[in-house]
Amino acid sequence: MIRTVKIFPPIGIARLGKSPDGYFIGPERPVPPTVPDGGFRDGAGLIKRQAARFRLFGFDEKGKLMGEVTFDQAAAITWTVRIANTKAAADRFFGRAEPNPGPRNAAIQNRDQLKLAPDAVSVSGKNANFTDLGQSRTAGMAKEFMINQEFLGRVIQLGLGTATTDDQGRLLVLGGHGESKSPTGNPLNAPGSNFANHDGWYDDVSDGVVSATVTLKDGSNPTVTSAWVVVAPPKYAPGIHSIVTLYDTLLQVAVDRNLMPVRLPTRVQAIDRFRHSADPDSRRKYAVGLFGREGPVQSRYVFSSHLQKSPSTCQGCGVFQTFDSLEKLTHFCRRLVPFVALPYLSSVRKSVGPKSRTDIGSTVAYA
Repeated sequence: MIRTVKIFPPIGIARLGKSPDGYFIGPERPVPPTVPDGGFRDGAGLIKRQAARFRLFGFDEKGKLMGEVTFDQAAAITWTVRIANTKAAADRFFGRAEPNPGPRNAAIQNRDQLKLAPDAVSVSGKNANFTDLGQSRTAGMAKEFMINQEFLGRVIQLGLGTATTDDQGRLLVLGGHGESKSPTGNPLNAPGSNFANHDGWYDDVSDGVVSATVTLKDGSNPTVTSAWVVVAPPKYAPGIHSIVTLYDTLLQVAVDRNLMPVRLPTRVQAIDRFRHSADPDSRRKYAVGLFGREGPVQSRYVFSSHLQKSPSTCQGCGVFQTFDSLEKLTHFCRRLVPFVALPYLSSVRKSVGPKSRTDIGSTVAYA
């Protein structure tokens, strides 16, 4: 029996697009992206918006997954989305080595008018025509996040996005259309401005909470764990993936801030065997185990703590591998700790000098 319901993905990514009604559903699996029907642009050449789709999954009293919750199990499902853009009221962006420069638009006393926060939008039911936003709006199945408020003393009207459901009642959230303006006519090169900070401006990226209420066919109302939606700019090169994923970044932050424990018993064992094995083949096997099938993410933040110092400070840790070619060393470094290992690899290339690429049996990569 379903006792609790969770919304997946916990963080959904939508993207801006200039097309009025053209959109596609964003990637839902970590595989090479497929080109949406008709491509990434509409008939007028405008970029389509990327929708984030959210689903409900039910769990029993022991936390065991019971499956997706749709109208096959539920009598009623209502989704509620509350998004906002509060950049104009937030602190200015700054680097780690820089002091906090303070808030944007610091001279504005009424900070609430700097927050673009439309009313929450609720949608429910199956939308057989979800691919046609115009028809969905006419039928009342698609609703807009509309801003109509004072901003820096001027009334602005702005849409932050759209919410609707698909033909199974799952939630679709679309972002805005890439609008960025200054109601006061403030130039982009005003004093104190840079690529990330512009007083007197607003745009239509956003993020916020996704929640739902579910009534099952037995009349029960299980607790529903909410999710988050982030509306980002378009991904102009959808076929190119970052080596470091958003999951990697969030996991690293959680570990750095002691928000979750580091569970690495198998890694510790592998490192110990790696250090004490004299056989090169065994070392390669343990090296693959450190960042292979058992989980590449954990190995990245385990070894990055060493490599971020400098290769020379890692010699004492004893975790190393000998390669018989520079190609194997390159492959190992790139897979183990992207970006962090490459500077070390560069120093290895310089030290190799005129040697042949295959005559590097004594080259050692510390990790």
